[in-house]
Formats: sequence, C-alpha cells, structure tokens
Amino acid sequence: MKELTECKNLYGPLPERDIRLLISMVHQPSTEIWELARRVVISAAPVMTLDMAVKLVAPPHLKDVPDPFTIRRAIRYAVRAQKGRRGRQNQWR
Repeated sequence: MKELTECKNLYGPLPERDIRLLISMVHQPSTEIWELARRVVISAAPVMTLDMAVKLVAPPHLKDVPDPFTIRRAIRYAVRAQKGRRGRQNQWR
C-alpha cells in the first residue's frame, strides 16, 4: 500500500514494526491483530490512530474487527487529512 509510506507518527515515518502490523491487519484481520493495530498513530497532524480513522470512515454497523476495505479507507483518509485534504472537499477555493 502506497499510503503506508506516507503515514507518520509523532516522531516521523512509521517504524517497520507498525507497517508490518498494518499490512497484516489488511491481509489477515483478526481480533488479536486489531487490538495491537488500533493504537498505531498513522497521522501526526492531526493526531489520528488507526481506530480513530476507522471510526470516521466506517459504516455505523461495523463489527468488532473492521474489514480490509475499511482499514484501507481509514489509512487513506488519515494520509489525506495529514496533507490537508479531507475527503472529497472542493480544492478550488
């Protein structure tokens, strides 16, 4: 996922450990991996964890463990928010 290289925590780029955790969450979602991955900071400004990003993009009937599509959407949302482009807002202003 290209977006993972653009994610930043409060100290800079994500460490390899966090990247592997997020990749495993996309490929093999499970409760154990979710409990570890949900606390990973994926956007430094605004500060946003994976769990916060998932709650912003997930449908209201989300199960305990988000599906891979929702995880990808959350990561993409956090990267765009970090760059100052939230969602599909008009950029022509």
